[in-house]
Amino acid sequence: SLLMDPPASSLLPPALPLTGAQANCGPEADSFFGALKAVDGSWLTHAQCWSGSNNWISVRTEADAGGGVIGSVQIYASGEHDRLGPFEVWVGASFGDTAPGSAERCTANGSQTISQEPTSGMPVLLACGGSRGASYVTLRQVGSSRGMVVHEIVAYANQTLPQIPDVAGRDIIQGINARYSRGKPSRTIENAGVLVHIFDDTEDWRNGRPWDLCVRGCDPVIDHFSASVINAKRPAVYAGPRGGGLVLSADADFLCIYDHDYGTGSRANGGCADTPGARPQSQLLEALRDWDAPGAYWYNELIVGGLSWQASLPRAIEAFLITHGDGRAVREQHANFLRAFKVCSWQVPLLRYTPGKSPAFSEVESSGVGCTPKAATSVAATSVAGRVSTQGWCSSLTPGGCEHSFMWSAFGEPLPCKLVGGRCRASAGTQLVRPKPPPVLPRASPPLPSPSRKPPPPPPPPPRQTRRHP
Repeated sequence: SLLMDPPASSLLPPALPLTGAQANCGPEADSFFGALKAVDGSWLTHAQCWSGSNNWISVRTEADAGGGVIGSVQIYASGEHDRLGPFEVWVGASFGDTAPGSAERCTANGSQTISQEPTSGMPVLLACGGSRGASYVTLRQVGSSRGMVVHEIVAYANQTLPQIPDVAGRDIIQGINARYSRGKPSRTIENAGVLVHIFDDTEDWRNGRPWDLCVRGCDPVIDHFSASVINAKRPAVYAGPRGGGLVLSADADFLCIYDHDYGTGSRANGGCADTPGARPQSQLLEALRDWDAPGAYWYNELIVGGLSWQASLPRAIEAFLITHGDGRAVREQHANFLRAFKVCSWQVPLLRYTPGKSPAFSEVESSGVGCTPKAATSVAATSVAGRVSTQGWCSSLTPGGCEHSFMWSAFGEPLPCKLVGGRCRASAGTQLVRPKPPPVLPRASPPLPSPSRKPPPPPPPPPRQTRRHP
């Protein structure tokens, strides 16, 4: 089939930043349905062309800026309006470029013309043999006159990245506990604590893939995951209905942060673009300081975009997590995840989270799907200034460039990247300092909220004190 979920056994490279979009349509569309809706990161919004012949929507990427080329493209469309197909996807040198001399057509299963209609939430994945200088993607309808509705166009770099790092399970767990014990308000997730997503039934339980979003057959359909940063000082998590969730990689890309549970629900991109209280990545420190203040809400809410989440599986998940109860549902889905991605339990362990205990995250025995435990000494690694570097992700194509990417040490600590001789590499860092144990009695937190109870609003600021004069 030409229509497929993101590949389960391979990791898509990072999505290329999109910097613009244009459309060639019939009558001028309403501004709400403009071409830029195809590059806003949400499959809940859409760009629309009215009835016409050879309609096209074209987007500009930053492939050239990172020295890369476009290797694949995903098209999100619902098929609920006019027929999208038959259509073609071209990689060219300008908006709307479909000239054989300067542009190349992408293919799906060897076909250059896609006729089968998309269904809601199911992207069409096409392979592209892009060349340098070709940084535009154009979707063009062919055949009879009709309208066109496109939810999202995503371009990926022609770059192969490692999947789950080949690190011993005990080192993964040690890294998680290290981040948890030293966590405090910071400009980076890895120094703020541990990023977790607690199962809240927005996941794809219907199709047995709760590590992914439910994008079809759900009510409501959403385009993001809600996650929270926790640490030894602020250990409270949402009391989800499934008894657990996921530990996310500390380099998971997020769209914005709220200093309390904002009930983002079915808002496009979690309301990051138009909701008061939403703070961008650049204000992570300020949001975490507000959450860390006395009297603040139990837990914060970070919005992880669905497109970047799907492209980063399975690497985005460090562990499965049991928070309360026997964790039966979490155990079953952990085993399903291992089978789906053909990985071992020492690569993505099953943990139990116990606030107040040292360590707070401990391993739970699980099925290893035929894998043997991994010894730390067998990790294929290189020494970087006293720290052990695993296979990492130093890439100039990371949003923000090389300086915003980093590799991982075997103890879960980041090794920042920098350009060395024109190549993006891990930079030398300080000597590894083993983490201090977490406090025995972390600060008491309010009772965990019930998943059925609407969370209270954040507390009002304290009244201003005025000085009395005699």
